[in-house]
This record gives sequence, C-alpha cells and structure tokens, in this order.
Amino acid sequence: MTEEKGLDPEVADKIGQYVLKKGGRDLLDELKGIPELTSNASFAAGLADMGLLIDYLEVFSVMPVLLFDLSLARGLDYYTGVIFEVITEASAPPGATAGGKRGPKPPKSDDPDADRSNDDSIGVGSIAAGGRYDELVGMFSKSAKGRIPCVGISFGVDRIFSISKARMEEEVRGNEVDVYVMAFGGKGFTGLMKERMEVCKTLWDAGIKARALSLSLSPSGDRPH
Repeated sequence: MTEEKGLDPEVADKIGQYVLKKGGRDLLDELKGIPELTSNASFAAGLADMGLLIDYLEVFSVMPVLLFDLSLARGLDYYTGVIFEVITEASAPPGATAGGKRGPKPPKSDDPDADRSNDDSIGVGSIAAGGRYDELVGMFSKSAKGRIPCVGISFGVDRIFSISKARMEEEVRGNEVDVYVMAFGGKGFTGLMKERMEVCKTLWDAGIKARALSLSLSPSGDRPH
C-alpha cells in the first residue's frame, strides 16, 4: 500500500487494523459504531449491504457457517456490491476453519493479479466465488440503460471434483442402511410417503442412514409387494 499505492504509512497501518477483522453480526455492529468508517459513503453503503444480507441469512439459519471477512477482495473490478467466497472443511487452508476443522493447504499463485481465493496467506481457499455487479451488463449492451441488478458465482470444478472424490473414497460405504422406515397397508393404502419422508429427515439430521420402504398386501393379506 505504501510502495505501489503511495499511501502514507500511518494510513496503511490503520487500514491494516481493519482487514484483520472477521466475525458475524457482532463485527457489523462494531463497525457501525466507528464514526471514521461510517462517515465514508462507500463504506457506509457496504455496511448497509452486509446488514441486509445478514438479515436474510438469519432467516435461513445460515449465519452459523458465515464469516464476515474484511480482508476479502476479488481480482476483478466490475463488482459493485457484496462479494463472497465458499469454502468447505476440505478446501480451507491452515488457519482457516469451516465447521471448526482445519483444511489442507491450497496451491498459491505467483500472479499478483490472480484470484485471491487460492492465497493461503489470507486464510481462504474457495471452491466457489462471486458477487454483485450491477453495471457489468450495461458494458456489453447498447440498449441497457442504467444499472441492471445482477449477482453471479463461479465454481472451481477441479477442486470440487477432487474434494468429492476424496470424500467418496473415505466415507462412502456402499448401500449400508441403519434404519428402514416402512409403512404397511392393504386395499386403498396410499403409502404415507410424506410421513415416511419426515421420519427419514429426522433420522438423517441425527446422522442415521435411513431409507423409506412401503409394503402393500395382496387381498389374501399374505404377500407383500
């Protein structure tokens, strides 16, 4: 920041204090209480966007797996709002956590303009990344007028495939089943599909491998199908 951007060392040090901050709504509330930040229109707009996003994610119970990271930056300059990256337990580099576990170290790029998602020095190895870009479409359309709201995401297919393959080799154990959820009935039996799905969902949430089966009896009552 001092050599390439020409910033005063004191300014660079002050910025450095903020890019180390990570958290959830608590961090958002902390930043809103700092006048030197909220007086900046661009920063204030960013905080408003994050506040709205957090409001929505709380509705869907996503906050336990979300990290508001002030060091996050994308390598492309067409983003106009919130940006995001997705990591898993398997893709998180040393020092980063996903679900409370450390992940393997991802490859680091020597290209200064490369996507930071592979840079383990800032603690994030992503399998997907994207953000808001309200002005991008207008750059390629003569008929488009003003800002066109858009959000996009790209996926690291190679990394996802590698993680999935490793997980399958370690965790998949054929068609083992701990519990069969069954329903029996005769003439007019509907199968109770919804009810069996609800029971299976409860078992899956508890880490129990379950499958739903239904048995209908013949008129004689002695042969299941």
